[in-house]
Order: sequence, then structure tokens, then C-alpha cells
Amino acid sequence: MRRPVFIALAFVIVFGWICPAGQVSVAYADAPNLLVNGSFENGMAGWNWSISGGALASATVMTGDGHDGTAFVRLKNDSNRADNVYGKIGQTVSVRPYTQYTVSLWARTENANFAIYGSWDLRVSLDEDSSGEWKYYETTFVTENTTTWEFFVLVQDITSRLEIDGIVIRETNAVDNGGFENNLNGWTAWSSGGASASFSIRTDGPKEGNKYVRITNGSGYAPNVYGHLYQTIAVQPNSIYVITLWARTSGANHCWFGGWDERFALDVNSAGVWKQYKATIYTGAQTSWQFNIVTENATVALDVDGIRIEKTGNLLNNGSFEASPDLAGWSPVFNGGAQGSITVRSDGAFANRKYARITNDSSLSPHVYVALEQDVPVKPNTEYLISLRARTDGAKQAWYGGGPSWLSRFSFVQNSNGQWLKYEAKIRTGNETVWQFVVLSEDTTTLLDIDEVSFVEANRIVNPGFERDLEFWAHGGSAQASISILTDSPYEGNRYVRMTNSSPFAPGVYAFVQQQIPVEPFSSYTITLRARTSGVNDAYFGGGPNWETRFPFHPNSGGVWKEYRRTFTTGPETSWPFIIVVQDVATALDIDAVIVEKVPLNAPGLQGEAIWYPEVDYPVTLAPARAERYFRKTFHLTQLPEKAALTFYAQLAAKVYVNGVPIEQLLLAEPDARVYDVTDVLTTGTNVIAVQARTWAPGDDYTSADYWDRPLNETLYRSYAMITADLDLTNDDGTQVKAAYTDSTWKVSKVPAANWTAVHFDDTAWLPAQVVGPFPAKPWTGYVASDLENRYAGLLFSADPKSMHFQKGDAKSVRLTLSAWKLPHPVSSANLYFTVKDAHGHVIQTGMLPNVPFSGKKADAVVPLNVDEIGFYTVELSAVAYHENDAYSVYVMNRVQHNNTFSFLVNDLPVDVALSDFGVTNHGGDGSILRNLGIGWLRTDISWERLQFEDGGTIHWEDFDQRLNNAASNGLSSLVILDYSPIWASTAPASVSDWEKFHYRPDLAKWLNFVDAAVRRYKHLVRYWEIWNEPDGGFWQSPKSEYVDFLRETSIRIKSIDPSAQIVVGGLVMGSGFLEMLYQNGLKNHFDVINLHAYAQPLAPEMYLAEKINDFKSVAAAYGDGAKPIWITEVGTPTGGPLRVNDEVQAQFFVRSNVLALANGIEKSMWYNDTGVRGSFDYDFGIMLGRNHEPKAAAQAAAIMTKYLNGAVYVSSLYPGDPFIHAYQFAKGASQRYVLWSAGSPSVRTIDFGATKVTKVDMYGAAETLTSANGQFTLTLTQSPIYIIK
Repeated sequence: MRRPVFIALAFVIVFGWICPAGQVSVAYADAPNLLVNGSFENGMAGWNWSISGGALASATVMTGDGHDGTAFVRLKNDSNRADNVYGKIGQTVSVRPYTQYTVSLWARTENANFAIYGSWDLRVSLDEDSSGEWKYYETTFVTENTTTWEFFVLVQDITSRLEIDGIVIRETNAVDNGGFENNLNGWTAWSSGGASASFSIRTDGPKEGNKYVRITNGSGYAPNVYGHLYQTIAVQPNSIYVITLWARTSGANHCWFGGWDERFALDVNSAGVWKQYKATIYTGAQTSWQFNIVTENATVALDVDGIRIEKTGNLLNNGSFEASPDLAGWSPVFNGGAQGSITVRSDGAFANRKYARITNDSSLSPHVYVALEQDVPVKPNTEYLISLRARTDGAKQAWYGGGPSWLSRFSFVQNSNGQWLKYEAKIRTGNETVWQFVVLSEDTTTLLDIDEVSFVEANRIVNPGFERDLEFWAHGGSAQASISILTDSPYEGNRYVRMTNSSPFAPGVYAFVQQQIPVEPFSSYTITLRARTSGVNDAYFGGGPNWETRFPFHPNSGGVWKEYRRTFTTGPETSWPFIIVVQDVATALDIDAVIVEKVPLNAPGLQGEAIWYPEVDYPVTLAPARAERYFRKTFHLTQLPEKAALTFYAQLAAKVYVNGVPIEQLLLAEPDARVYDVTDVLTTGTNVIAVQARTWAPGDDYTSADYWDRPLNETLYRSYAMITADLDLTNDDGTQVKAAYTDSTWKVSKVPAANWTAVHFDDTAWLPAQVVGPFPAKPWTGYVASDLENRYAGLLFSADPKSMHFQKGDAKSVRLTLSAWKLPHPVSSANLYFTVKDAHGHVIQTGMLPNVPFSGKKADAVVPLNVDEIGFYTVELSAVAYHENDAYSVYVMNRVQHNNTFSFLVNDLPVDVALSDFGVTNHGGDGSILRNLGIGWLRTDISWERLQFEDGGTIHWEDFDQRLNNAASNGLSSLVILDYSPIWASTAPASVSDWEKFHYRPDLAKWLNFVDAAVRRYKHLVRYWEIWNEPDGGFWQSPKSEYVDFLRETSIRIKSIDPSAQIVVGGLVMGSGFLEMLYQNGLKNHFDVINLHAYAQPLAPEMYLAEKINDFKSVAAAYGDGAKPIWITEVGTPTGGPLRVNDEVQAQFFVRSNVLALANGIEKSMWYNDTGVRGSFDYDFGIMLGRNHEPKAAAQAAAIMTKYLNGAVYVSSLYPGDPFIHAYQFAKGASQRYVLWSAGSPSVRTIDFGATKVTKVDMYGAAETLTSANGQFTLTLTQSPIYIIK
């Protein structure tokens, strides 16, 4: 496929900017009321009262208890409903074409049958009875091509009374003073970087009103040098806004309007005429948004007038329940005597402050229900997208939807386990102009919480049929082309657009029409359009980032309109350029009826129960280790779905098949379930899901290539085991079905048979599965797959294990495994683009791997890395995937990190780790990787409860044999924790949980037998033994005093076997009081090392670490034990969870914590922990990610720290007592090493290092030579430590 070289015609331009802050405008609330006498304080002045068809109706102005002031109007009607028989009070107001307005009023009703307000095209129902209370109503509408609009309130049936007050019609412009009639009030004018810009109010030829603003700029382009007029406006989250403005330009180079991330270009010259610009934005989670007009290059004149920013899209009023009074815009209904409640609450909304809660105490009975209702103005025969968030508990027979006869019903999950789930559904109207939206419970419901409800027109394209010419469409190009609106033979409506081109293909020569549309990240959208083609040689539609999503047109359609329908998926962007491009000779490309619609999410919520084979007494007695069990579930389909998503979790690993096709070859016990697209392998009729599940055994490394080849051995161990699955289908009409989920109807066997994964295999002899955890079982309890993962579509990648740690001089490449993930069409190949950046964000290398072939949904790609400087590097990936002639710009996501990057390191050979005083707690890190990082100590636990399953039974040492031998073979010293009691040896009461039983003191005699066996087995590998983990915290459930005898007896037993052994107190996390208790009970001579755990995340280590160390030192000194070494065997800061910091700060804290520890007399300092996966609290502390050991920034910080400090001896502090400036001197032989940083703001310091030449090294290893004639060096110290070497 030929691909143009795009030049500067893109309409969204992204640069780096420094954004000033501004005040938030709420201008729409201050817009004038277009109605005269909307509160009837002047009687009927301004209003027209009319009676049609002889209706027995009346309108009377009353005084007394009006809502606004004292007066209000009362309407009555004694006539039964009949066509054109009504009473109507109304007023005609002046409006602007195609502009959004809001109508609001207060009403009090009694027996008001068929009472409405609005206009003939916008009819909104009023409640029949408001129980004597004033109720607030509000609705929004957009005018057509008209300058007047008739508003009325109408009664067309028996009405005892309909009282109206406080009617307001306002233009809903979010911008204050958008026409500059109040000069620059509400605006901030600013010249950045010394730009020679001016902002003046002028009256010589405005577009609207009497004034406009002129912006000029005498400065040429330079980064962050620009003229800037801006205003910050209040917006609603997850909403679409339309920006409209008029501009007149002359020599306006590089001028644009919009937000910092969504920029819309203005013409350089408009030939002296005002030109209207329109654009749409999507707010995402924002509640305020900065609107900018910017000139970043020489500009003779940029005149601007008539700026409007109007919310569009959501047709529901008060969908987020933030409005006052509560439930404004909504009608609560308790039908048939239903007993329940509907309240607005503020204790844990999904977004903002409030949400609605529905409860129902009534059992299922015809016409008995609790509901929230709202009438929505709609267009006939138009598709709309409904979306909302819901949190449910015991919500039986609850649904949302409505419409005529309430035929559109979409169910809620009965229990969402405390989580807000997202629901989406698409509906299509018939001939109706009002659609009743309902959220309803018709059976007992403990709670149904609702938030962020929206009802929007599904099409994201504005002016899709070109009925308003090219309004909202950017158009142009550099080809000899024409773009015109024709009326002779449209597909629908009255108009269409024709594109012609007489220029043959050449790079950067093309014609286009474009519209920037708001999108949601990581979501699927369908493009549908009609095209009629003649002599079209190279034209396509699509767009997206870099216009890489491209769907070609057929060259000739034989004079008929042809339908095109394609689906694309977004990445992290919230704005997406939709384009139609002609880049070769084209006689005629006619376009009409363009639609871009979001594909609704699969039915949310997961119902699968945890199931397993019915082992003897499972789960009281755990399942045998390294055992396999085989599962099957058949189900039947009468039609093929548009999308099928299988959500699956295994404890520990599984192979999954659908209809005999392997879907996933290895699933692990990770925090989240995984979601798989199985659309392509389903068939009508009978289908089957088959699972081969395997339990864990000591020594199993499930990243090993031979994992599935290891022989089964059910005597090795016992472990928990389960699988959980859900299969959700979405049909082409938007309906959603749950086809299968794990429960007791699944069949299971210990032994596979030939063709057991096939559809027609006879499994009648297999046993029914055992439910071991009812819904919501793990992982649904707190581990539901992330919202991102459930909706993401694109490419996923994982890297070869342990492949991202390089030495200088090595040939460097990383092999990636790519998986196509829920994409709408099979991928035949992909172009993989990569950009390598250093730790400071500088681009080091770019490249592209062309035509990476896919087999099924998998591909392998090797990324070459042309880097050899020491440092921490990040590789950003993007891709264009191909299906037949279609090209898709797709996001490429790291399965571990959930972003589009992976990281790697380059380092020298490590300094001898035998000299290292630094260690990590081991959660699976490989000794060779830790050695390459200069880490000298591995802290790992030999947990008894995982090794011996019955009194006198075999102790399964295999896993620890491998772990300790791996450490020793790589030169690492091991600190081994002896901890945790098997249930059979625990002294815990029978009433407590298994977890608590593991953490009670074990029977001492049985414990000492285990200790004896461990020390005899490993004394040649281990000298230091830590006795339990955190005995002053939750890991020791027995009385704290029981640890005294426990430590004494354990120490005596270890030293009787190995007199050289060193006893380390279990890490103390709660302070020094527990240490003092040990001294008071005479244990001074029964331990050799004091051990503390130093946590205070997310605080910086300078705020607590020295104080904690000194506290322990003081206690030891008070008991004559001040010379005893103190170790920190856990210190750390996570990069996830509520106490998280980002990766760079974690790297800073890693160095600063370890250096502070040594500077304050700590002998060994160990970080918690080495490696794991994101999403787990423990693993978020790690310096590497995943079983592939992908490095975080802290891993490189560790490598550089150990390079300069392994074997170095602490000398002194250069700034003792300074709370912010930290500079510590270390010596290694004749070399002096300094570590320096600022714990506060950047600080410039001049320091005499006693040398005329030193080497400065940053935290990631970038080195430079500094010279000074007098030995004094001026350094800027930041929170990132630096090293000075002399």
C-alpha cells in the first residue's frame, strides 16, 4: 500500500507547553433569561394563553407560596384527552441557529394528566402528582436553522391543577464574555517567553455585537514563546462539548485554539472575511478545562469573536445526581405499593460527590417496582448509546432501559462485590420523539447504586450527511482537487460531498475532509458510511494517530451507493481525527451518511464460581501438587455473536481451549483475571470450553520452557487450586448474553482421553465439578479484571524472561511475543514501530520492524537495540496492523505494566558482590540478575507451612534447594527466615482462621525438629538465620511474650548444630519496644544481630529513617549492647496502591534509604523487594517487574549505587544537621566517593572536594568529568542523588 508523507496539514498539533492556571468560568449560569416575566411576578405580561378545540381550560396567576417570589401561574383543564383539545400558555423567544439552550422550571401538580412543557418538537412530560411539593425540571435542546423558538406549557387531559413558576431559557455557553462585549473581562492575556504579542479590543467590523479581540505577535517561532489568551471553564466529566468561534486572519502563522492536548489549527489567511470554526472535545475525568487561543509565530492579525463552548451529547438531566435539589430532573416511582427508597448519597460516588441509591423491600409481583424515570427528547429512527455506572448488592430483577412499552431492558449484575461496573447499551428509536429512560428494581434489592448516567446520540460525527454543507468538517490539501456539496442524487437527505482529484500520486499530495471526534480510551468504534466511486485510484477513510488507520474505497461502484463498515480501536487518546483522503487521480468520490459509533462494552459483571475436581475433603485438605485436572463445559448458540469475551482465572496454571482451538497455553495465579477474544472460534450449534489445569509444586518456575513437560507428581506438596470463567457474548444488535460460567454443571476428570478438547467428545462419565467458592469467589473478590483490561483491544506483548539486563559490549535485542487482543478482524501482519529513550526522555534510537507475520493471533518480533552507554532505557512501541487491504493504528500494551513500553539496562560488569552490604527480600528474583545489579544479599524465607503437610511427613525442600543454590552459585549471601507454622503444628485455637493458625507459635518440640533439619541441610550455604518475620506485628498472633522462649530455644538449637551461625531477631516493624522486652527477659546473648523493618511510605526516608535507627541504637546501648550490629532487612516504597510514588521517586528513595542507613551505622540494608507483577501490593515494592525481570528505574539506581559503594566505608557527612542537603563521604582504598542530594527544592552548593578533577555520575550512571582550578565545584542538588568520584 502506498502511503503519503504527511506535511503540516494536520489539524491537531502537539507541542510541549507550560500552562498557566486561570479562574474557572461558569458563564452559562449568568446568561440572560430569554423569557419575559418567567416568574409571573408581572401577571401574564409577555405570555399568550390559548385554548384549542373548545377545551374547558383556564390559566390564573396566583399569589402566596410561589417558588420564585410570590406569584405563579395555575393551569386547569376539565376536558378529557382528545386530539387538538388543550389549553396552552406560551411565549416565543429569539434564538441563534444551531445553538444549545437549557429550559428549566418549577412545577407543582395534582391529577395533571398529560401535561407537558417544551415545544412542538420537544415535549417533556410533567409528573401527574408532586404530593404538594414544588419539583424542578430541566432539559436541553439545540435549535435548527431558525432565529425564533416557541416555548409553551400545555394541558391536554383532565388536570386538577398544574402550577408553574421560575421558567428560564438560557443559552448554555460555558465561556464568559465570548463576544468580548465586556472587553477582556473573564479572559487572561499572557505573553510567554518574552513573546512580542498584543491583545486589543476593537470595534471596526466585528462578526457579532459591537466588539472583537485582535491578537498580534511580532516574535518568530521558538519553544515556549507565544501569545496566549485563555479562560478556564467548568465542565462536566465524561461529556462532549462543541467549540464554535469566528476568526479573521492575516499572516497568522501557527495559530490555534482548543486545549493543551486538543489543538485545532486556524487558517493563516482568511482573505479579509470572518470564517467560522467548530470542533468537539471529550472531557474525560476533568471538571475544569482551559480554553486557549494561541499564536506561536509571527502574526499580523488574528481577530476572534463569538466564542461559544456548549455541552452536547447527554440528553439526560442531572445524570451524575450533582444538581440541587436531590433527584432534580428525575421522577422517583413506587408502583403497586412497592416498599423501598430512592436517595441521593455522597458516601463513595463513582465520580464527583453524589450518586443515587435504590432499595426495594418488595418481592417480585406484577406491576410492583421501584424506579427512577426521566423522559428524553430523541430524534426518530436514530441510534443512541446509554451508559452508566452501577454498584449492586442483592439486586434481583433489576434493569435499565425503557422506551416504548419498556421493551428495551438491560440487566444489572445481582452483586458487583462493592465495585462500580460500567454498563453500556445501544438503542434505536422508532417514530417517537420522547423516550422514557428507566432504572428499575422489581424484586428485593439491598442496594442498586447509580452514577454517571448518560444518554447520547451514538454517532460521534456532527453534520454526518453534509446537510449543513461542510460545517464541522475541516477540508483542504495540496492536490489539484475539488471538494463540493451536491444535491442531485444523495444517498439520504438532500446533500452529499463530492471529492475529485486530477493529481497523480506523489508523497504529501492529497485532498481531505476531516473531523476531530471525541472518543474514550481503549474502546472500539464502528465507522459506517455510504460512498459512490468512479475512477478512484487511491482513496481511503479512517484516521487516528498519524492517520495510520486506513480503509480503502473500491475504485468504481457502478453508479450506486455502496455501504462501508469498519471497526477501529482507540489507544489512550480522547480525541481521534476521522478523515477521508484522496491521494491519486479520482473522477468522483461521493460520500454521505457518515456514522462513527462506540461499540458497547460486553455485559459487565462476572458470575463464575470457583470450581475444582472433587478431591477427598477438599478444600479442608488441600489439593495434591503438580496434579492435573481436566474440565469441560458445552453450550449451544443459535447465532454467532459479534464479539465473544472469555474471562478466565486459574490457580495456578492452565491451558484453555475453545472448540479444540488453543486459546492460551499458560495462565498464572496473578492478581487479575485475563480476558480473551474467542469470537472467531465459536460456531452455531454446540460449542465447548475445555481446560487443562495444573497445581503448583515446590521448585516450579512457570516461566520455564519445560514447565508443562515436568512429570506429574502428586506426592510433592499440597496447594489451593481452582478455575473460574465467564463467557460473555455481544450480538450485532447490541444485546448481551452470558453464554457460560463456571459452576457445578461443568464436567471434570483426573484423566484426559483422546480428543477430550473436541466438541463432540462424550463426557457423560466425567464427574460434576465441585464448587469450592460461591460467587463472588476469588478472583472476583477484589481482583476483578481491571476496567482497562476488560475493554482494551489492540496488541499485547511480553518479553523473553530475563532478557532486559545487558552488559556494555553485548549485542543487544529483546524478543517480544505479540498477541492480537479482541481486534475486530484477524491480523495478517503488523509494522512495529519503536523509539528508545534514555532515563531523561531523550530519544536515542528509532526504528520499524516491517511486516511482522502473525500466525493465528500470535507473532514474534526481535527489537534490535543500538545502545551501549550505561543507563536505564525505555522502549515505546506502536503498531499498524493489517487485515487484507485495511490498515489499523493499534495500541501496543505491555501485559505486565499496562502501558506501551518496556525497559532495559546497560551496565559494566558488577563490582564483586561479596563486598556488598546491600540486599533484597526475594520474591522470585534470579541470582544472576541480582548479581548483575551488584546486590550481595538475598533474604528469603523457609516457610514451614509450605514444606511439611502432616506430622512426621516428608519435608519438601526442593524449591529452597534451588533458590539457595542459585544464590550461592552467583556469589550472593543468604539470610534465611525460619517462619510460619503448619496447621497441624500450630498452637492456635480451633476457632481462628487458617491464616491466623499459620501465624501462631508452633508447638516448640515440633518446631525445633524442623529447625534442626533446616540448619543441617543448609549450614554450608547459610550462616545468618532470622527467627520469624515481624514477631511484633500481625505475623505473630500468639502473645508477644511467647516469642522469648521461642527465640531462646531456637537460637540454642541452631548454634548446637553450627556454632558459627549468626542469629538475627525477626524484623521488628512496630518500634523498639519489642527489642527492649527481649533485653528485659535476658535474651541479650541469644541473638547476634538486631533487625528492624523501616516503613513510612510514601514519606521520604529523611523524614523518619535516622530517627528510627537511633531509637534502636539507644535501646541496645541502654542494655550494654551498643556494639551489636543493626540490620535493616526491609525498607521500601511501593509504586502502586494508595501510598504509591512514581517509578523515578522509588529509584530516588532506594538510593537515599540505603545511603542513609549506612551513614547512620546500619551494617546491612535490604530493600523490600526484588521482583513481581504490578497489581499486587507486595510486588509494587519491587525494583523489577514480572517473572521476566523487567527492570524499573530503581533497578538501574541499584546497579549504579552498588558500583560505587560496594566495599566502600562510610567516612562522614558534609552537612550534618541540615534537614534538606545530604552529602555523605565514603572511602574505598585511595578513592573517595560522595553521594549528594537535596531532600527539598533544588539547591546550588559549592563544595571543596580537594581535587581539581572529579567524575560526576547521575543516579542512572551517566558520567561526566568536572574540572576546577581551586578544587571547588558548584553543583545543583535535586532529589535525584548524584555521585562524585575522586
